[in-house]
Amino acid sequence: MKKIIFVGLILLMGMVLMACGSDVSQSGHSQNTVAERESNVQDNENATHKKEVKVAVSAPDGWEAVNSVGFLAHYSKDGASFMVKQEPYSGKTLDEVVQKAREIFEDSFDNVEYAGEAESITVDGKEAKKLIFTCEVSGLQMYYQHVFFFIGSDVYVITMGSSAENYELFTADFEQLLSGISFE
Repeated sequence: MKKIIFVGLILLMGMVLMACGSDVSQSGHSQNTVAERESNVQDNENATHKKEVKVAVSAPDGWEAVNSVGFLAHYSKDGASFMVKQEPYSGKTLDEVVQKAREIFEDSFDNVEYAGEAESITVDGKEAKKLIFTCEVSGLQMYYQHVFFFIGSDVYVITMGSSAENYELFTADFEQLLSGISFE
């Protein structure tokens, strides 16, 4: 029974994260200018020349790697999850990216409550912003940390989360995962 609940929670978190990563340009505003469309075409052409980003994670005991399509890294432990993914957030600065993310979270989840403003941190030598919040997902109270940073011009997000009632059990592990991650 415990295994079924665990698998269900992982699937739920995956669906939630997919909703979070939806392109903010699709949030009801399709007023792209010609310059934006040309920029998008140029970005798509440049994408074929971009270097593939690889990630190395030093996972604490008990964390298991999960093979998830679209994620650079995905680990889980007892209903908690640690994921790394490139996301299509718009914004040229971290503050703009965080603002767009907040809008998406507020549209996607019930009862979103932030633990203050986004905190400036460093991840593998890169400037980043960490946003902590709780929300309700299908009647379950969740606790998340989202860490936003750029690699080149692309936005990457590290998502750490669990049920709100168990979050404190994973705080040290999340810090260890975050401090031990590296990108190449």
